[in-house]
Amino acid sequence: QFTDVGLANGYATGSKNGHRAVVGSFEPLFYYSAFADEVIPWLATGAEYNDDFTQLTVTIREGVEWSDGMPFTANDVAFTFQMLKDNEPFLRDSTIIRDWVESVEVVDDLNLVINFFEPRPRFLFDKLYGKFDTGIWWVPQHVFQDVEEVQGFGFYDLEKGWPVVTGPFNVVAWTPQQQIIDRRDDWWASKTGFAELPEIERIIVIPVAGEERMSQMMINNEIDSSLDLRATTISQVVAQNPAVITHTEREAPYGYIDWWPTSFWFNHADGPFSDANVRWAVSLTVDREQMLDVALEGSGILTQLPFPYYAPLTPYIEATAPLLEQYNTNEHNLDKAAERMTAAGYEKDGEGFWVKDGERITFEIITFPQ
Repeated sequence: QFTDVGLANGYATGSKNGHRAVVGSFEPLFYYSAFADEVIPWLATGAEYNDDFTQLTVTIREGVEWSDGMPFTANDVAFTFQMLKDNEPFLRDSTIIRDWVESVEVVDDLNLVINFFEPRPRFLFDKLYGKFDTGIWWVPQHVFQDVEEVQGFGFYDLEKGWPVVTGPFNVVAWTPQQQIIDRRDDWWASKTGFAELPEIERIIVIPVAGEERMSQMMINNEIDSSLDLRATTISQVVAQNPAVITHTEREAPYGYIDWWPTSFWFNHADGPFSDANVRWAVSLTVDREQMLDVALEGSGILTQLPFPYYAPLTPYIEATAPLLEQYNTNEHNLDKAAERMTAAGYEKDGEGFWVKDGERITFEIITFPQ
């Protein structure tokens, strides 16, 4: 079941809306196509830095409207920045905006100037381009200016027309069992001739079920797409339904190189993982080959870096080769792991657990809910 019913506000605590409706409902100032390496101006028509990258001028596209008919303007962008600064650290991107953005000046409805504390040449790409599920989500000032607690605001009330969005799709029904997203035929881009309406009229999203259930639904043509099936399962689905295609059509390996490699991230600020020796010890303990063979049935590749081996990144990957020879991030070596733990001041207790000052290591792992 969906556990975030009614949380259409992507900044609300517990919201997972960014992984479902954000692509069709919430639009960025610019899109970035990683495949074509192309920037596509969208809610904005342009952006220009000053000579030292401490100031960025953005021009908003004329004619953009929210789904309630109100115009989308530079004021909405400026308001969103201020909302993030005022609610730091509780909202997505809020700490970065607090630390990077000094102020935002609205010149007029279609122009604004972002002032940085220091040169920020990557800010445009990192935060104003929509790519994958990154980038800032803009909110309607005329709604959020009356919200006292942003992280507790669901932004879902169909009678009020919420959520208010700029995209070609919006939520029309939401239960623990499904989310229904319909095309908006009054989408601003269609009205102004900027873009054609999507051919899809309705999207129904259901909670992820077990692999057996999802694969059977694919075989029976009960769903159009599914996520996260193992290679063996996909081969069975393809064999039993001639209409099913994958990222490699109907032949193995079926998948693609994911843009976020499976990773285990540490909080370096406090506790045992503030010690690099402990972090290295954990890394040396992990048998990545075994994980690949067992968890992914061999249908993947190992990466020594925390980003995918995409062709445009090849020069940077090759540049790190000498460092990776010196620091083998994929090495599995229990003896070296023990040496690292000893260097960090730990020793094993009678049950084989590492302890320091008589205390075993305890920590919390945060991951995506299943």
